[in-house]
Amino acid sequence: MDGDLLSALPLSYVTTDVNGTVRPAENISIGAYEYDPDLTRIPVIAENYPNVTVLDWHTAMVSVKTDMNGKAYVAVLRADAPALSADELKTVG
Repeated sequence: MDGDLLSALPLSYVTTDVNGTVRPAENISIGAYEYDPDLTRIPVIAENYPNVTVLDWHTAMVSVKTDMNGKAYVAVLRADAPALSADELKTVG
């Protein structure tokens, strides 16, 4: 996935991207944001997660811990309900 995104020329006066991320000496991203090809992988969920820490008749607090930033989708269903597909889970409001 590296493609041409990591082919910018180094500029001595540009040391960070728009978010303050330090620009590397080589494989510099084109544009205002540093591109990290590692971010194309799926985050790994830490052991003992997800974890439900608060549970009562109308509240459930679900904690998720991964080895990198990501998005987690959670749905509460009846025990006898079929599991949702990934697309269904993303569209449930």
